[in-house]
Amino acid sequence: MMRVTLGFSFVVGCVTPPTPNSEIACDVAFVDHPAAEALQAELDGVVAKGIPGLSLAVRTPDGLWAGAAGMADIEHDVPMNPCHVHPWASVGKTWTALLLLRLVDAGELGLDDRIAELLAPEVLEGLANIDQVTVRQLLNHSSGLKDFNEDLGYLTWEFDNPSGDDPPEQMIDFVRGDPAFFDPGEGYHYTDTSYVLAAMAIETLTGDRNAAMAQEVFGPLELVQTELPLSGGADPAGRVNAYWELPGGQLENVSELQASYDAQVIGAGNLRSTPLESLRFAEAVAQGTLLSSGLADAMIEWNPDSQREDDEQAYAYGLGLQRRVVTIAGEPTTWVGHYGGDIGASAVILARPDAPIGIAAGVNLGGFLGGPLNAHVGDDFIDRVLELASGEP
Repeated sequence: MMRVTLGFSFVVGCVTPPTPNSEIACDVAFVDHPAAEALQAELDGVVAKGIPGLSLAVRTPDGLWAGAAGMADIEHDVPMNPCHVHPWASVGKTWTALLLLRLVDAGELGLDDRIAELLAPEVLEGLANIDQVTVRQLLNHSSGLKDFNEDLGYLTWEFDNPSGDDPPEQMIDFVRGDPAFFDPGEGYHYTDTSYVLAAMAIETLTGDRNAAMAQEVFGPLELVQTELPLSGGADPAGRVNAYWELPGGQLENVSELQASYDAQVIGAGNLRSTPLESLRFAEAVAQGTLLSSGLADAMIEWNPDSQREDDEQAYAYGLGLQRRVVTIAGEPTTWVGHYGGDIGASAVILARPDAPIGIAAGVNLGGFLGGPLNAHVGDDFIDRVLELASGEP
């Protein structure tokens, strides 16, 4: 999950929790799955260490399982269940990439078109080398653009003004005039800025990014609890509360701030879903079922500069996809998906391209700033779930 360590602290304005209505009926039960006991034990073990709540969907060789542990709403004692709706943070980048590639398949644009051909000059003014940056380079983080989330001025502004209704240009303003990290196509630097621009391009091409996502992705996958939240929009039924880890392991309700971020950071986050529906999406991406074979292959053309020789998990970034290689039963297995960490949410989707196996997990604890509690849903937890998903005891 993406984490940033900052040398300062914020004071979050008080909210009256819970901001969302976390109550939701759920009759999902997979107690007969052979891995049910082991998977539930993993969730219970994490919650016992202080995580507020999490839910998980897993596709194993024996079928589908979903479960949850902890609380969706601590203040009102609402237990987490598999039907709760989570913010999926940077996992939203994969959804943005898939929609944009669906438009490429439809002939609306090309991967190597320059973003300057799609967006107005005033939108792009002051962005380094932007006249050279292509759609492909936006999606694989080879644009060289700075991430507005790296700017302390942006972070302070976001914390102080959790409205969610500012135009995307306001985020981009924080990186105008900043130098590029490298020439376009000549490096790797993970940046939310690129995905906001990608979302703006989708809006320009379709006239309605939300309607296009519903038609091109939500509809074909029959997703009914997944949405791109809008500023001022109603909370979906069963949206979890969001919590931020304070020093000493204390939790603060930051649901209002998270809701603002959900609506504002279009393309780079801006997605709410359940683990079951996100798993269905992850499987479709891994199997390439919504794209032509050429574009499905393009998603896993890894940016060579994103790979590190000393990385045991062989991380790499393609077009809105991250790669993870995990040794299971003595054999390397390759998974594709994405991690996400916001102020009050953490998430992950991973699926195997070579087998119908995958996971999707949502946690109502912020992963953006890290912290000791957040570490309990890090690599060790994910690897153990991947082992169980693969049928290993």
